[in-house]
Amino acid sequence: MELYAGIQDKREQHAIEVMINHSLVLDVTHEIGVGSGLFLKQYRASHKIGTIDALIAATAEIHQLQLATRNLKDFPMFKNLERPY
Repeated sequence: MELYAGIQDKREQHAIEVMINHSLVLDVTHEIGVGSGLFLKQYRASHKIGTIDALIAATAEIHQLQLATRNLKDFPMFKNLERPY
C-alpha cells in the first residue's frame, strides 16, 4: 500500500510491480499486531510515527529483516538505520 501511494508515473509503477513480484510478501500476524501497537505506544507522541510505519517496523523486527527506507525519522526504533541509497 505504501509503495503504491508514492508512485509518480507508469514507469515507477512497473518497477514497483516487478520488485513486489520478486519479493516475499508477509501477512500481518497477531505477533506483528502486538509489536506494532507497542511501537506506537512508545514512539507516536515523541516521533509522530504512524500505524503503517509501526506495522512495517514490527514486521522487520519479528522476521529479523533488514529495513530499507529513505524516511529514517519514521523508524526511531532502529538506532543504526541508514538510507539504502
